[in-house]
Amino acid sequence: MKKEGVSRIISVGTAGILQSRTEPDLLRYQSSESKRKLTRAAEDHHKAYTLLKESGLDWTIVCPTYLPDGEITGTYRVEKDFLPVDGSKISTGDTAHFTFSLIREPRFSESRVGIAY
Repeated sequence: MKKEGVSRIISVGTAGILQSRTEPDLLRYQSSESKRKLTRAAEDHHKAYTLLKESGLDWTIVCPTYLPDGEITGTYRVEKDFLPVDGSKISTGDTAHFTFSLIREPRFSESRVGIAY
């Protein structure tokens, strides 16, 4: 990216790489907060997060929780580094809506962002 002059990356990851509210020194997938038995995807997203943190680039990782297909409502909650309290799902449409909004209105630089209803 640096070679090509690209300075910003916006990615969609998993809510598993957000900080745990119950065990703040752990990520959600590492804590008792996680309901998942398999963690391979979260581990891969954790590696990508670590690489971006160390990259010197301007990055944002949008971290949805349960992600059913659905339309854009434009009404959702976001929080830096954490899943919004009691967030249990977010549609694909609203996740895309928020992610695209970050292109037009740069926010949450060098951050993970939890998104949920």
